[in-house]
Amino acid sequence: MKLNATSIEAYFAAVPAERKQAMLSLRSLILSKAPEVKESFKYDLPFYSLNGKPFIALASQKHYMAFYLNEPMLIAKFKSELGNINTGKNCIRFKTIESIKLVVLGTLISQAYSKRKKNAG
Repeated sequence: MKLNATSIEAYFAAVPAERKQAMLSLRSLILSKAPEVKESFKYDLPFYSLNGKPFIALASQKHYMAFYLNEPMLIAKFKSELGNINTGKNCIRFKTIESIKLVVLGTLISQAYSKRKKNAG
């Protein structure tokens, strides 16, 4: 589902009411676990980069919410612990915020962040 937005603020404002708090919670989680990310609006999505390279993106799709992270091995490592989710190579999909374990997602973000910071240095 493409939301009619041209900025981060407009995107979160356009998210359907039943998902708004969930998406804002994901945003807060990302910013707390990866404090040096740069938040921007790219590809019609909230987008987070680290050291100028893509890191995380969020999306409110028609039938689910999506968390994109280009770390397929970490996603596979945490898949069984994340809750009632569906994954792709670089994507975690879920219908409600209650269906994903945010503590585990936070650990996943922290590990990906540490890995990226280490590899950048």
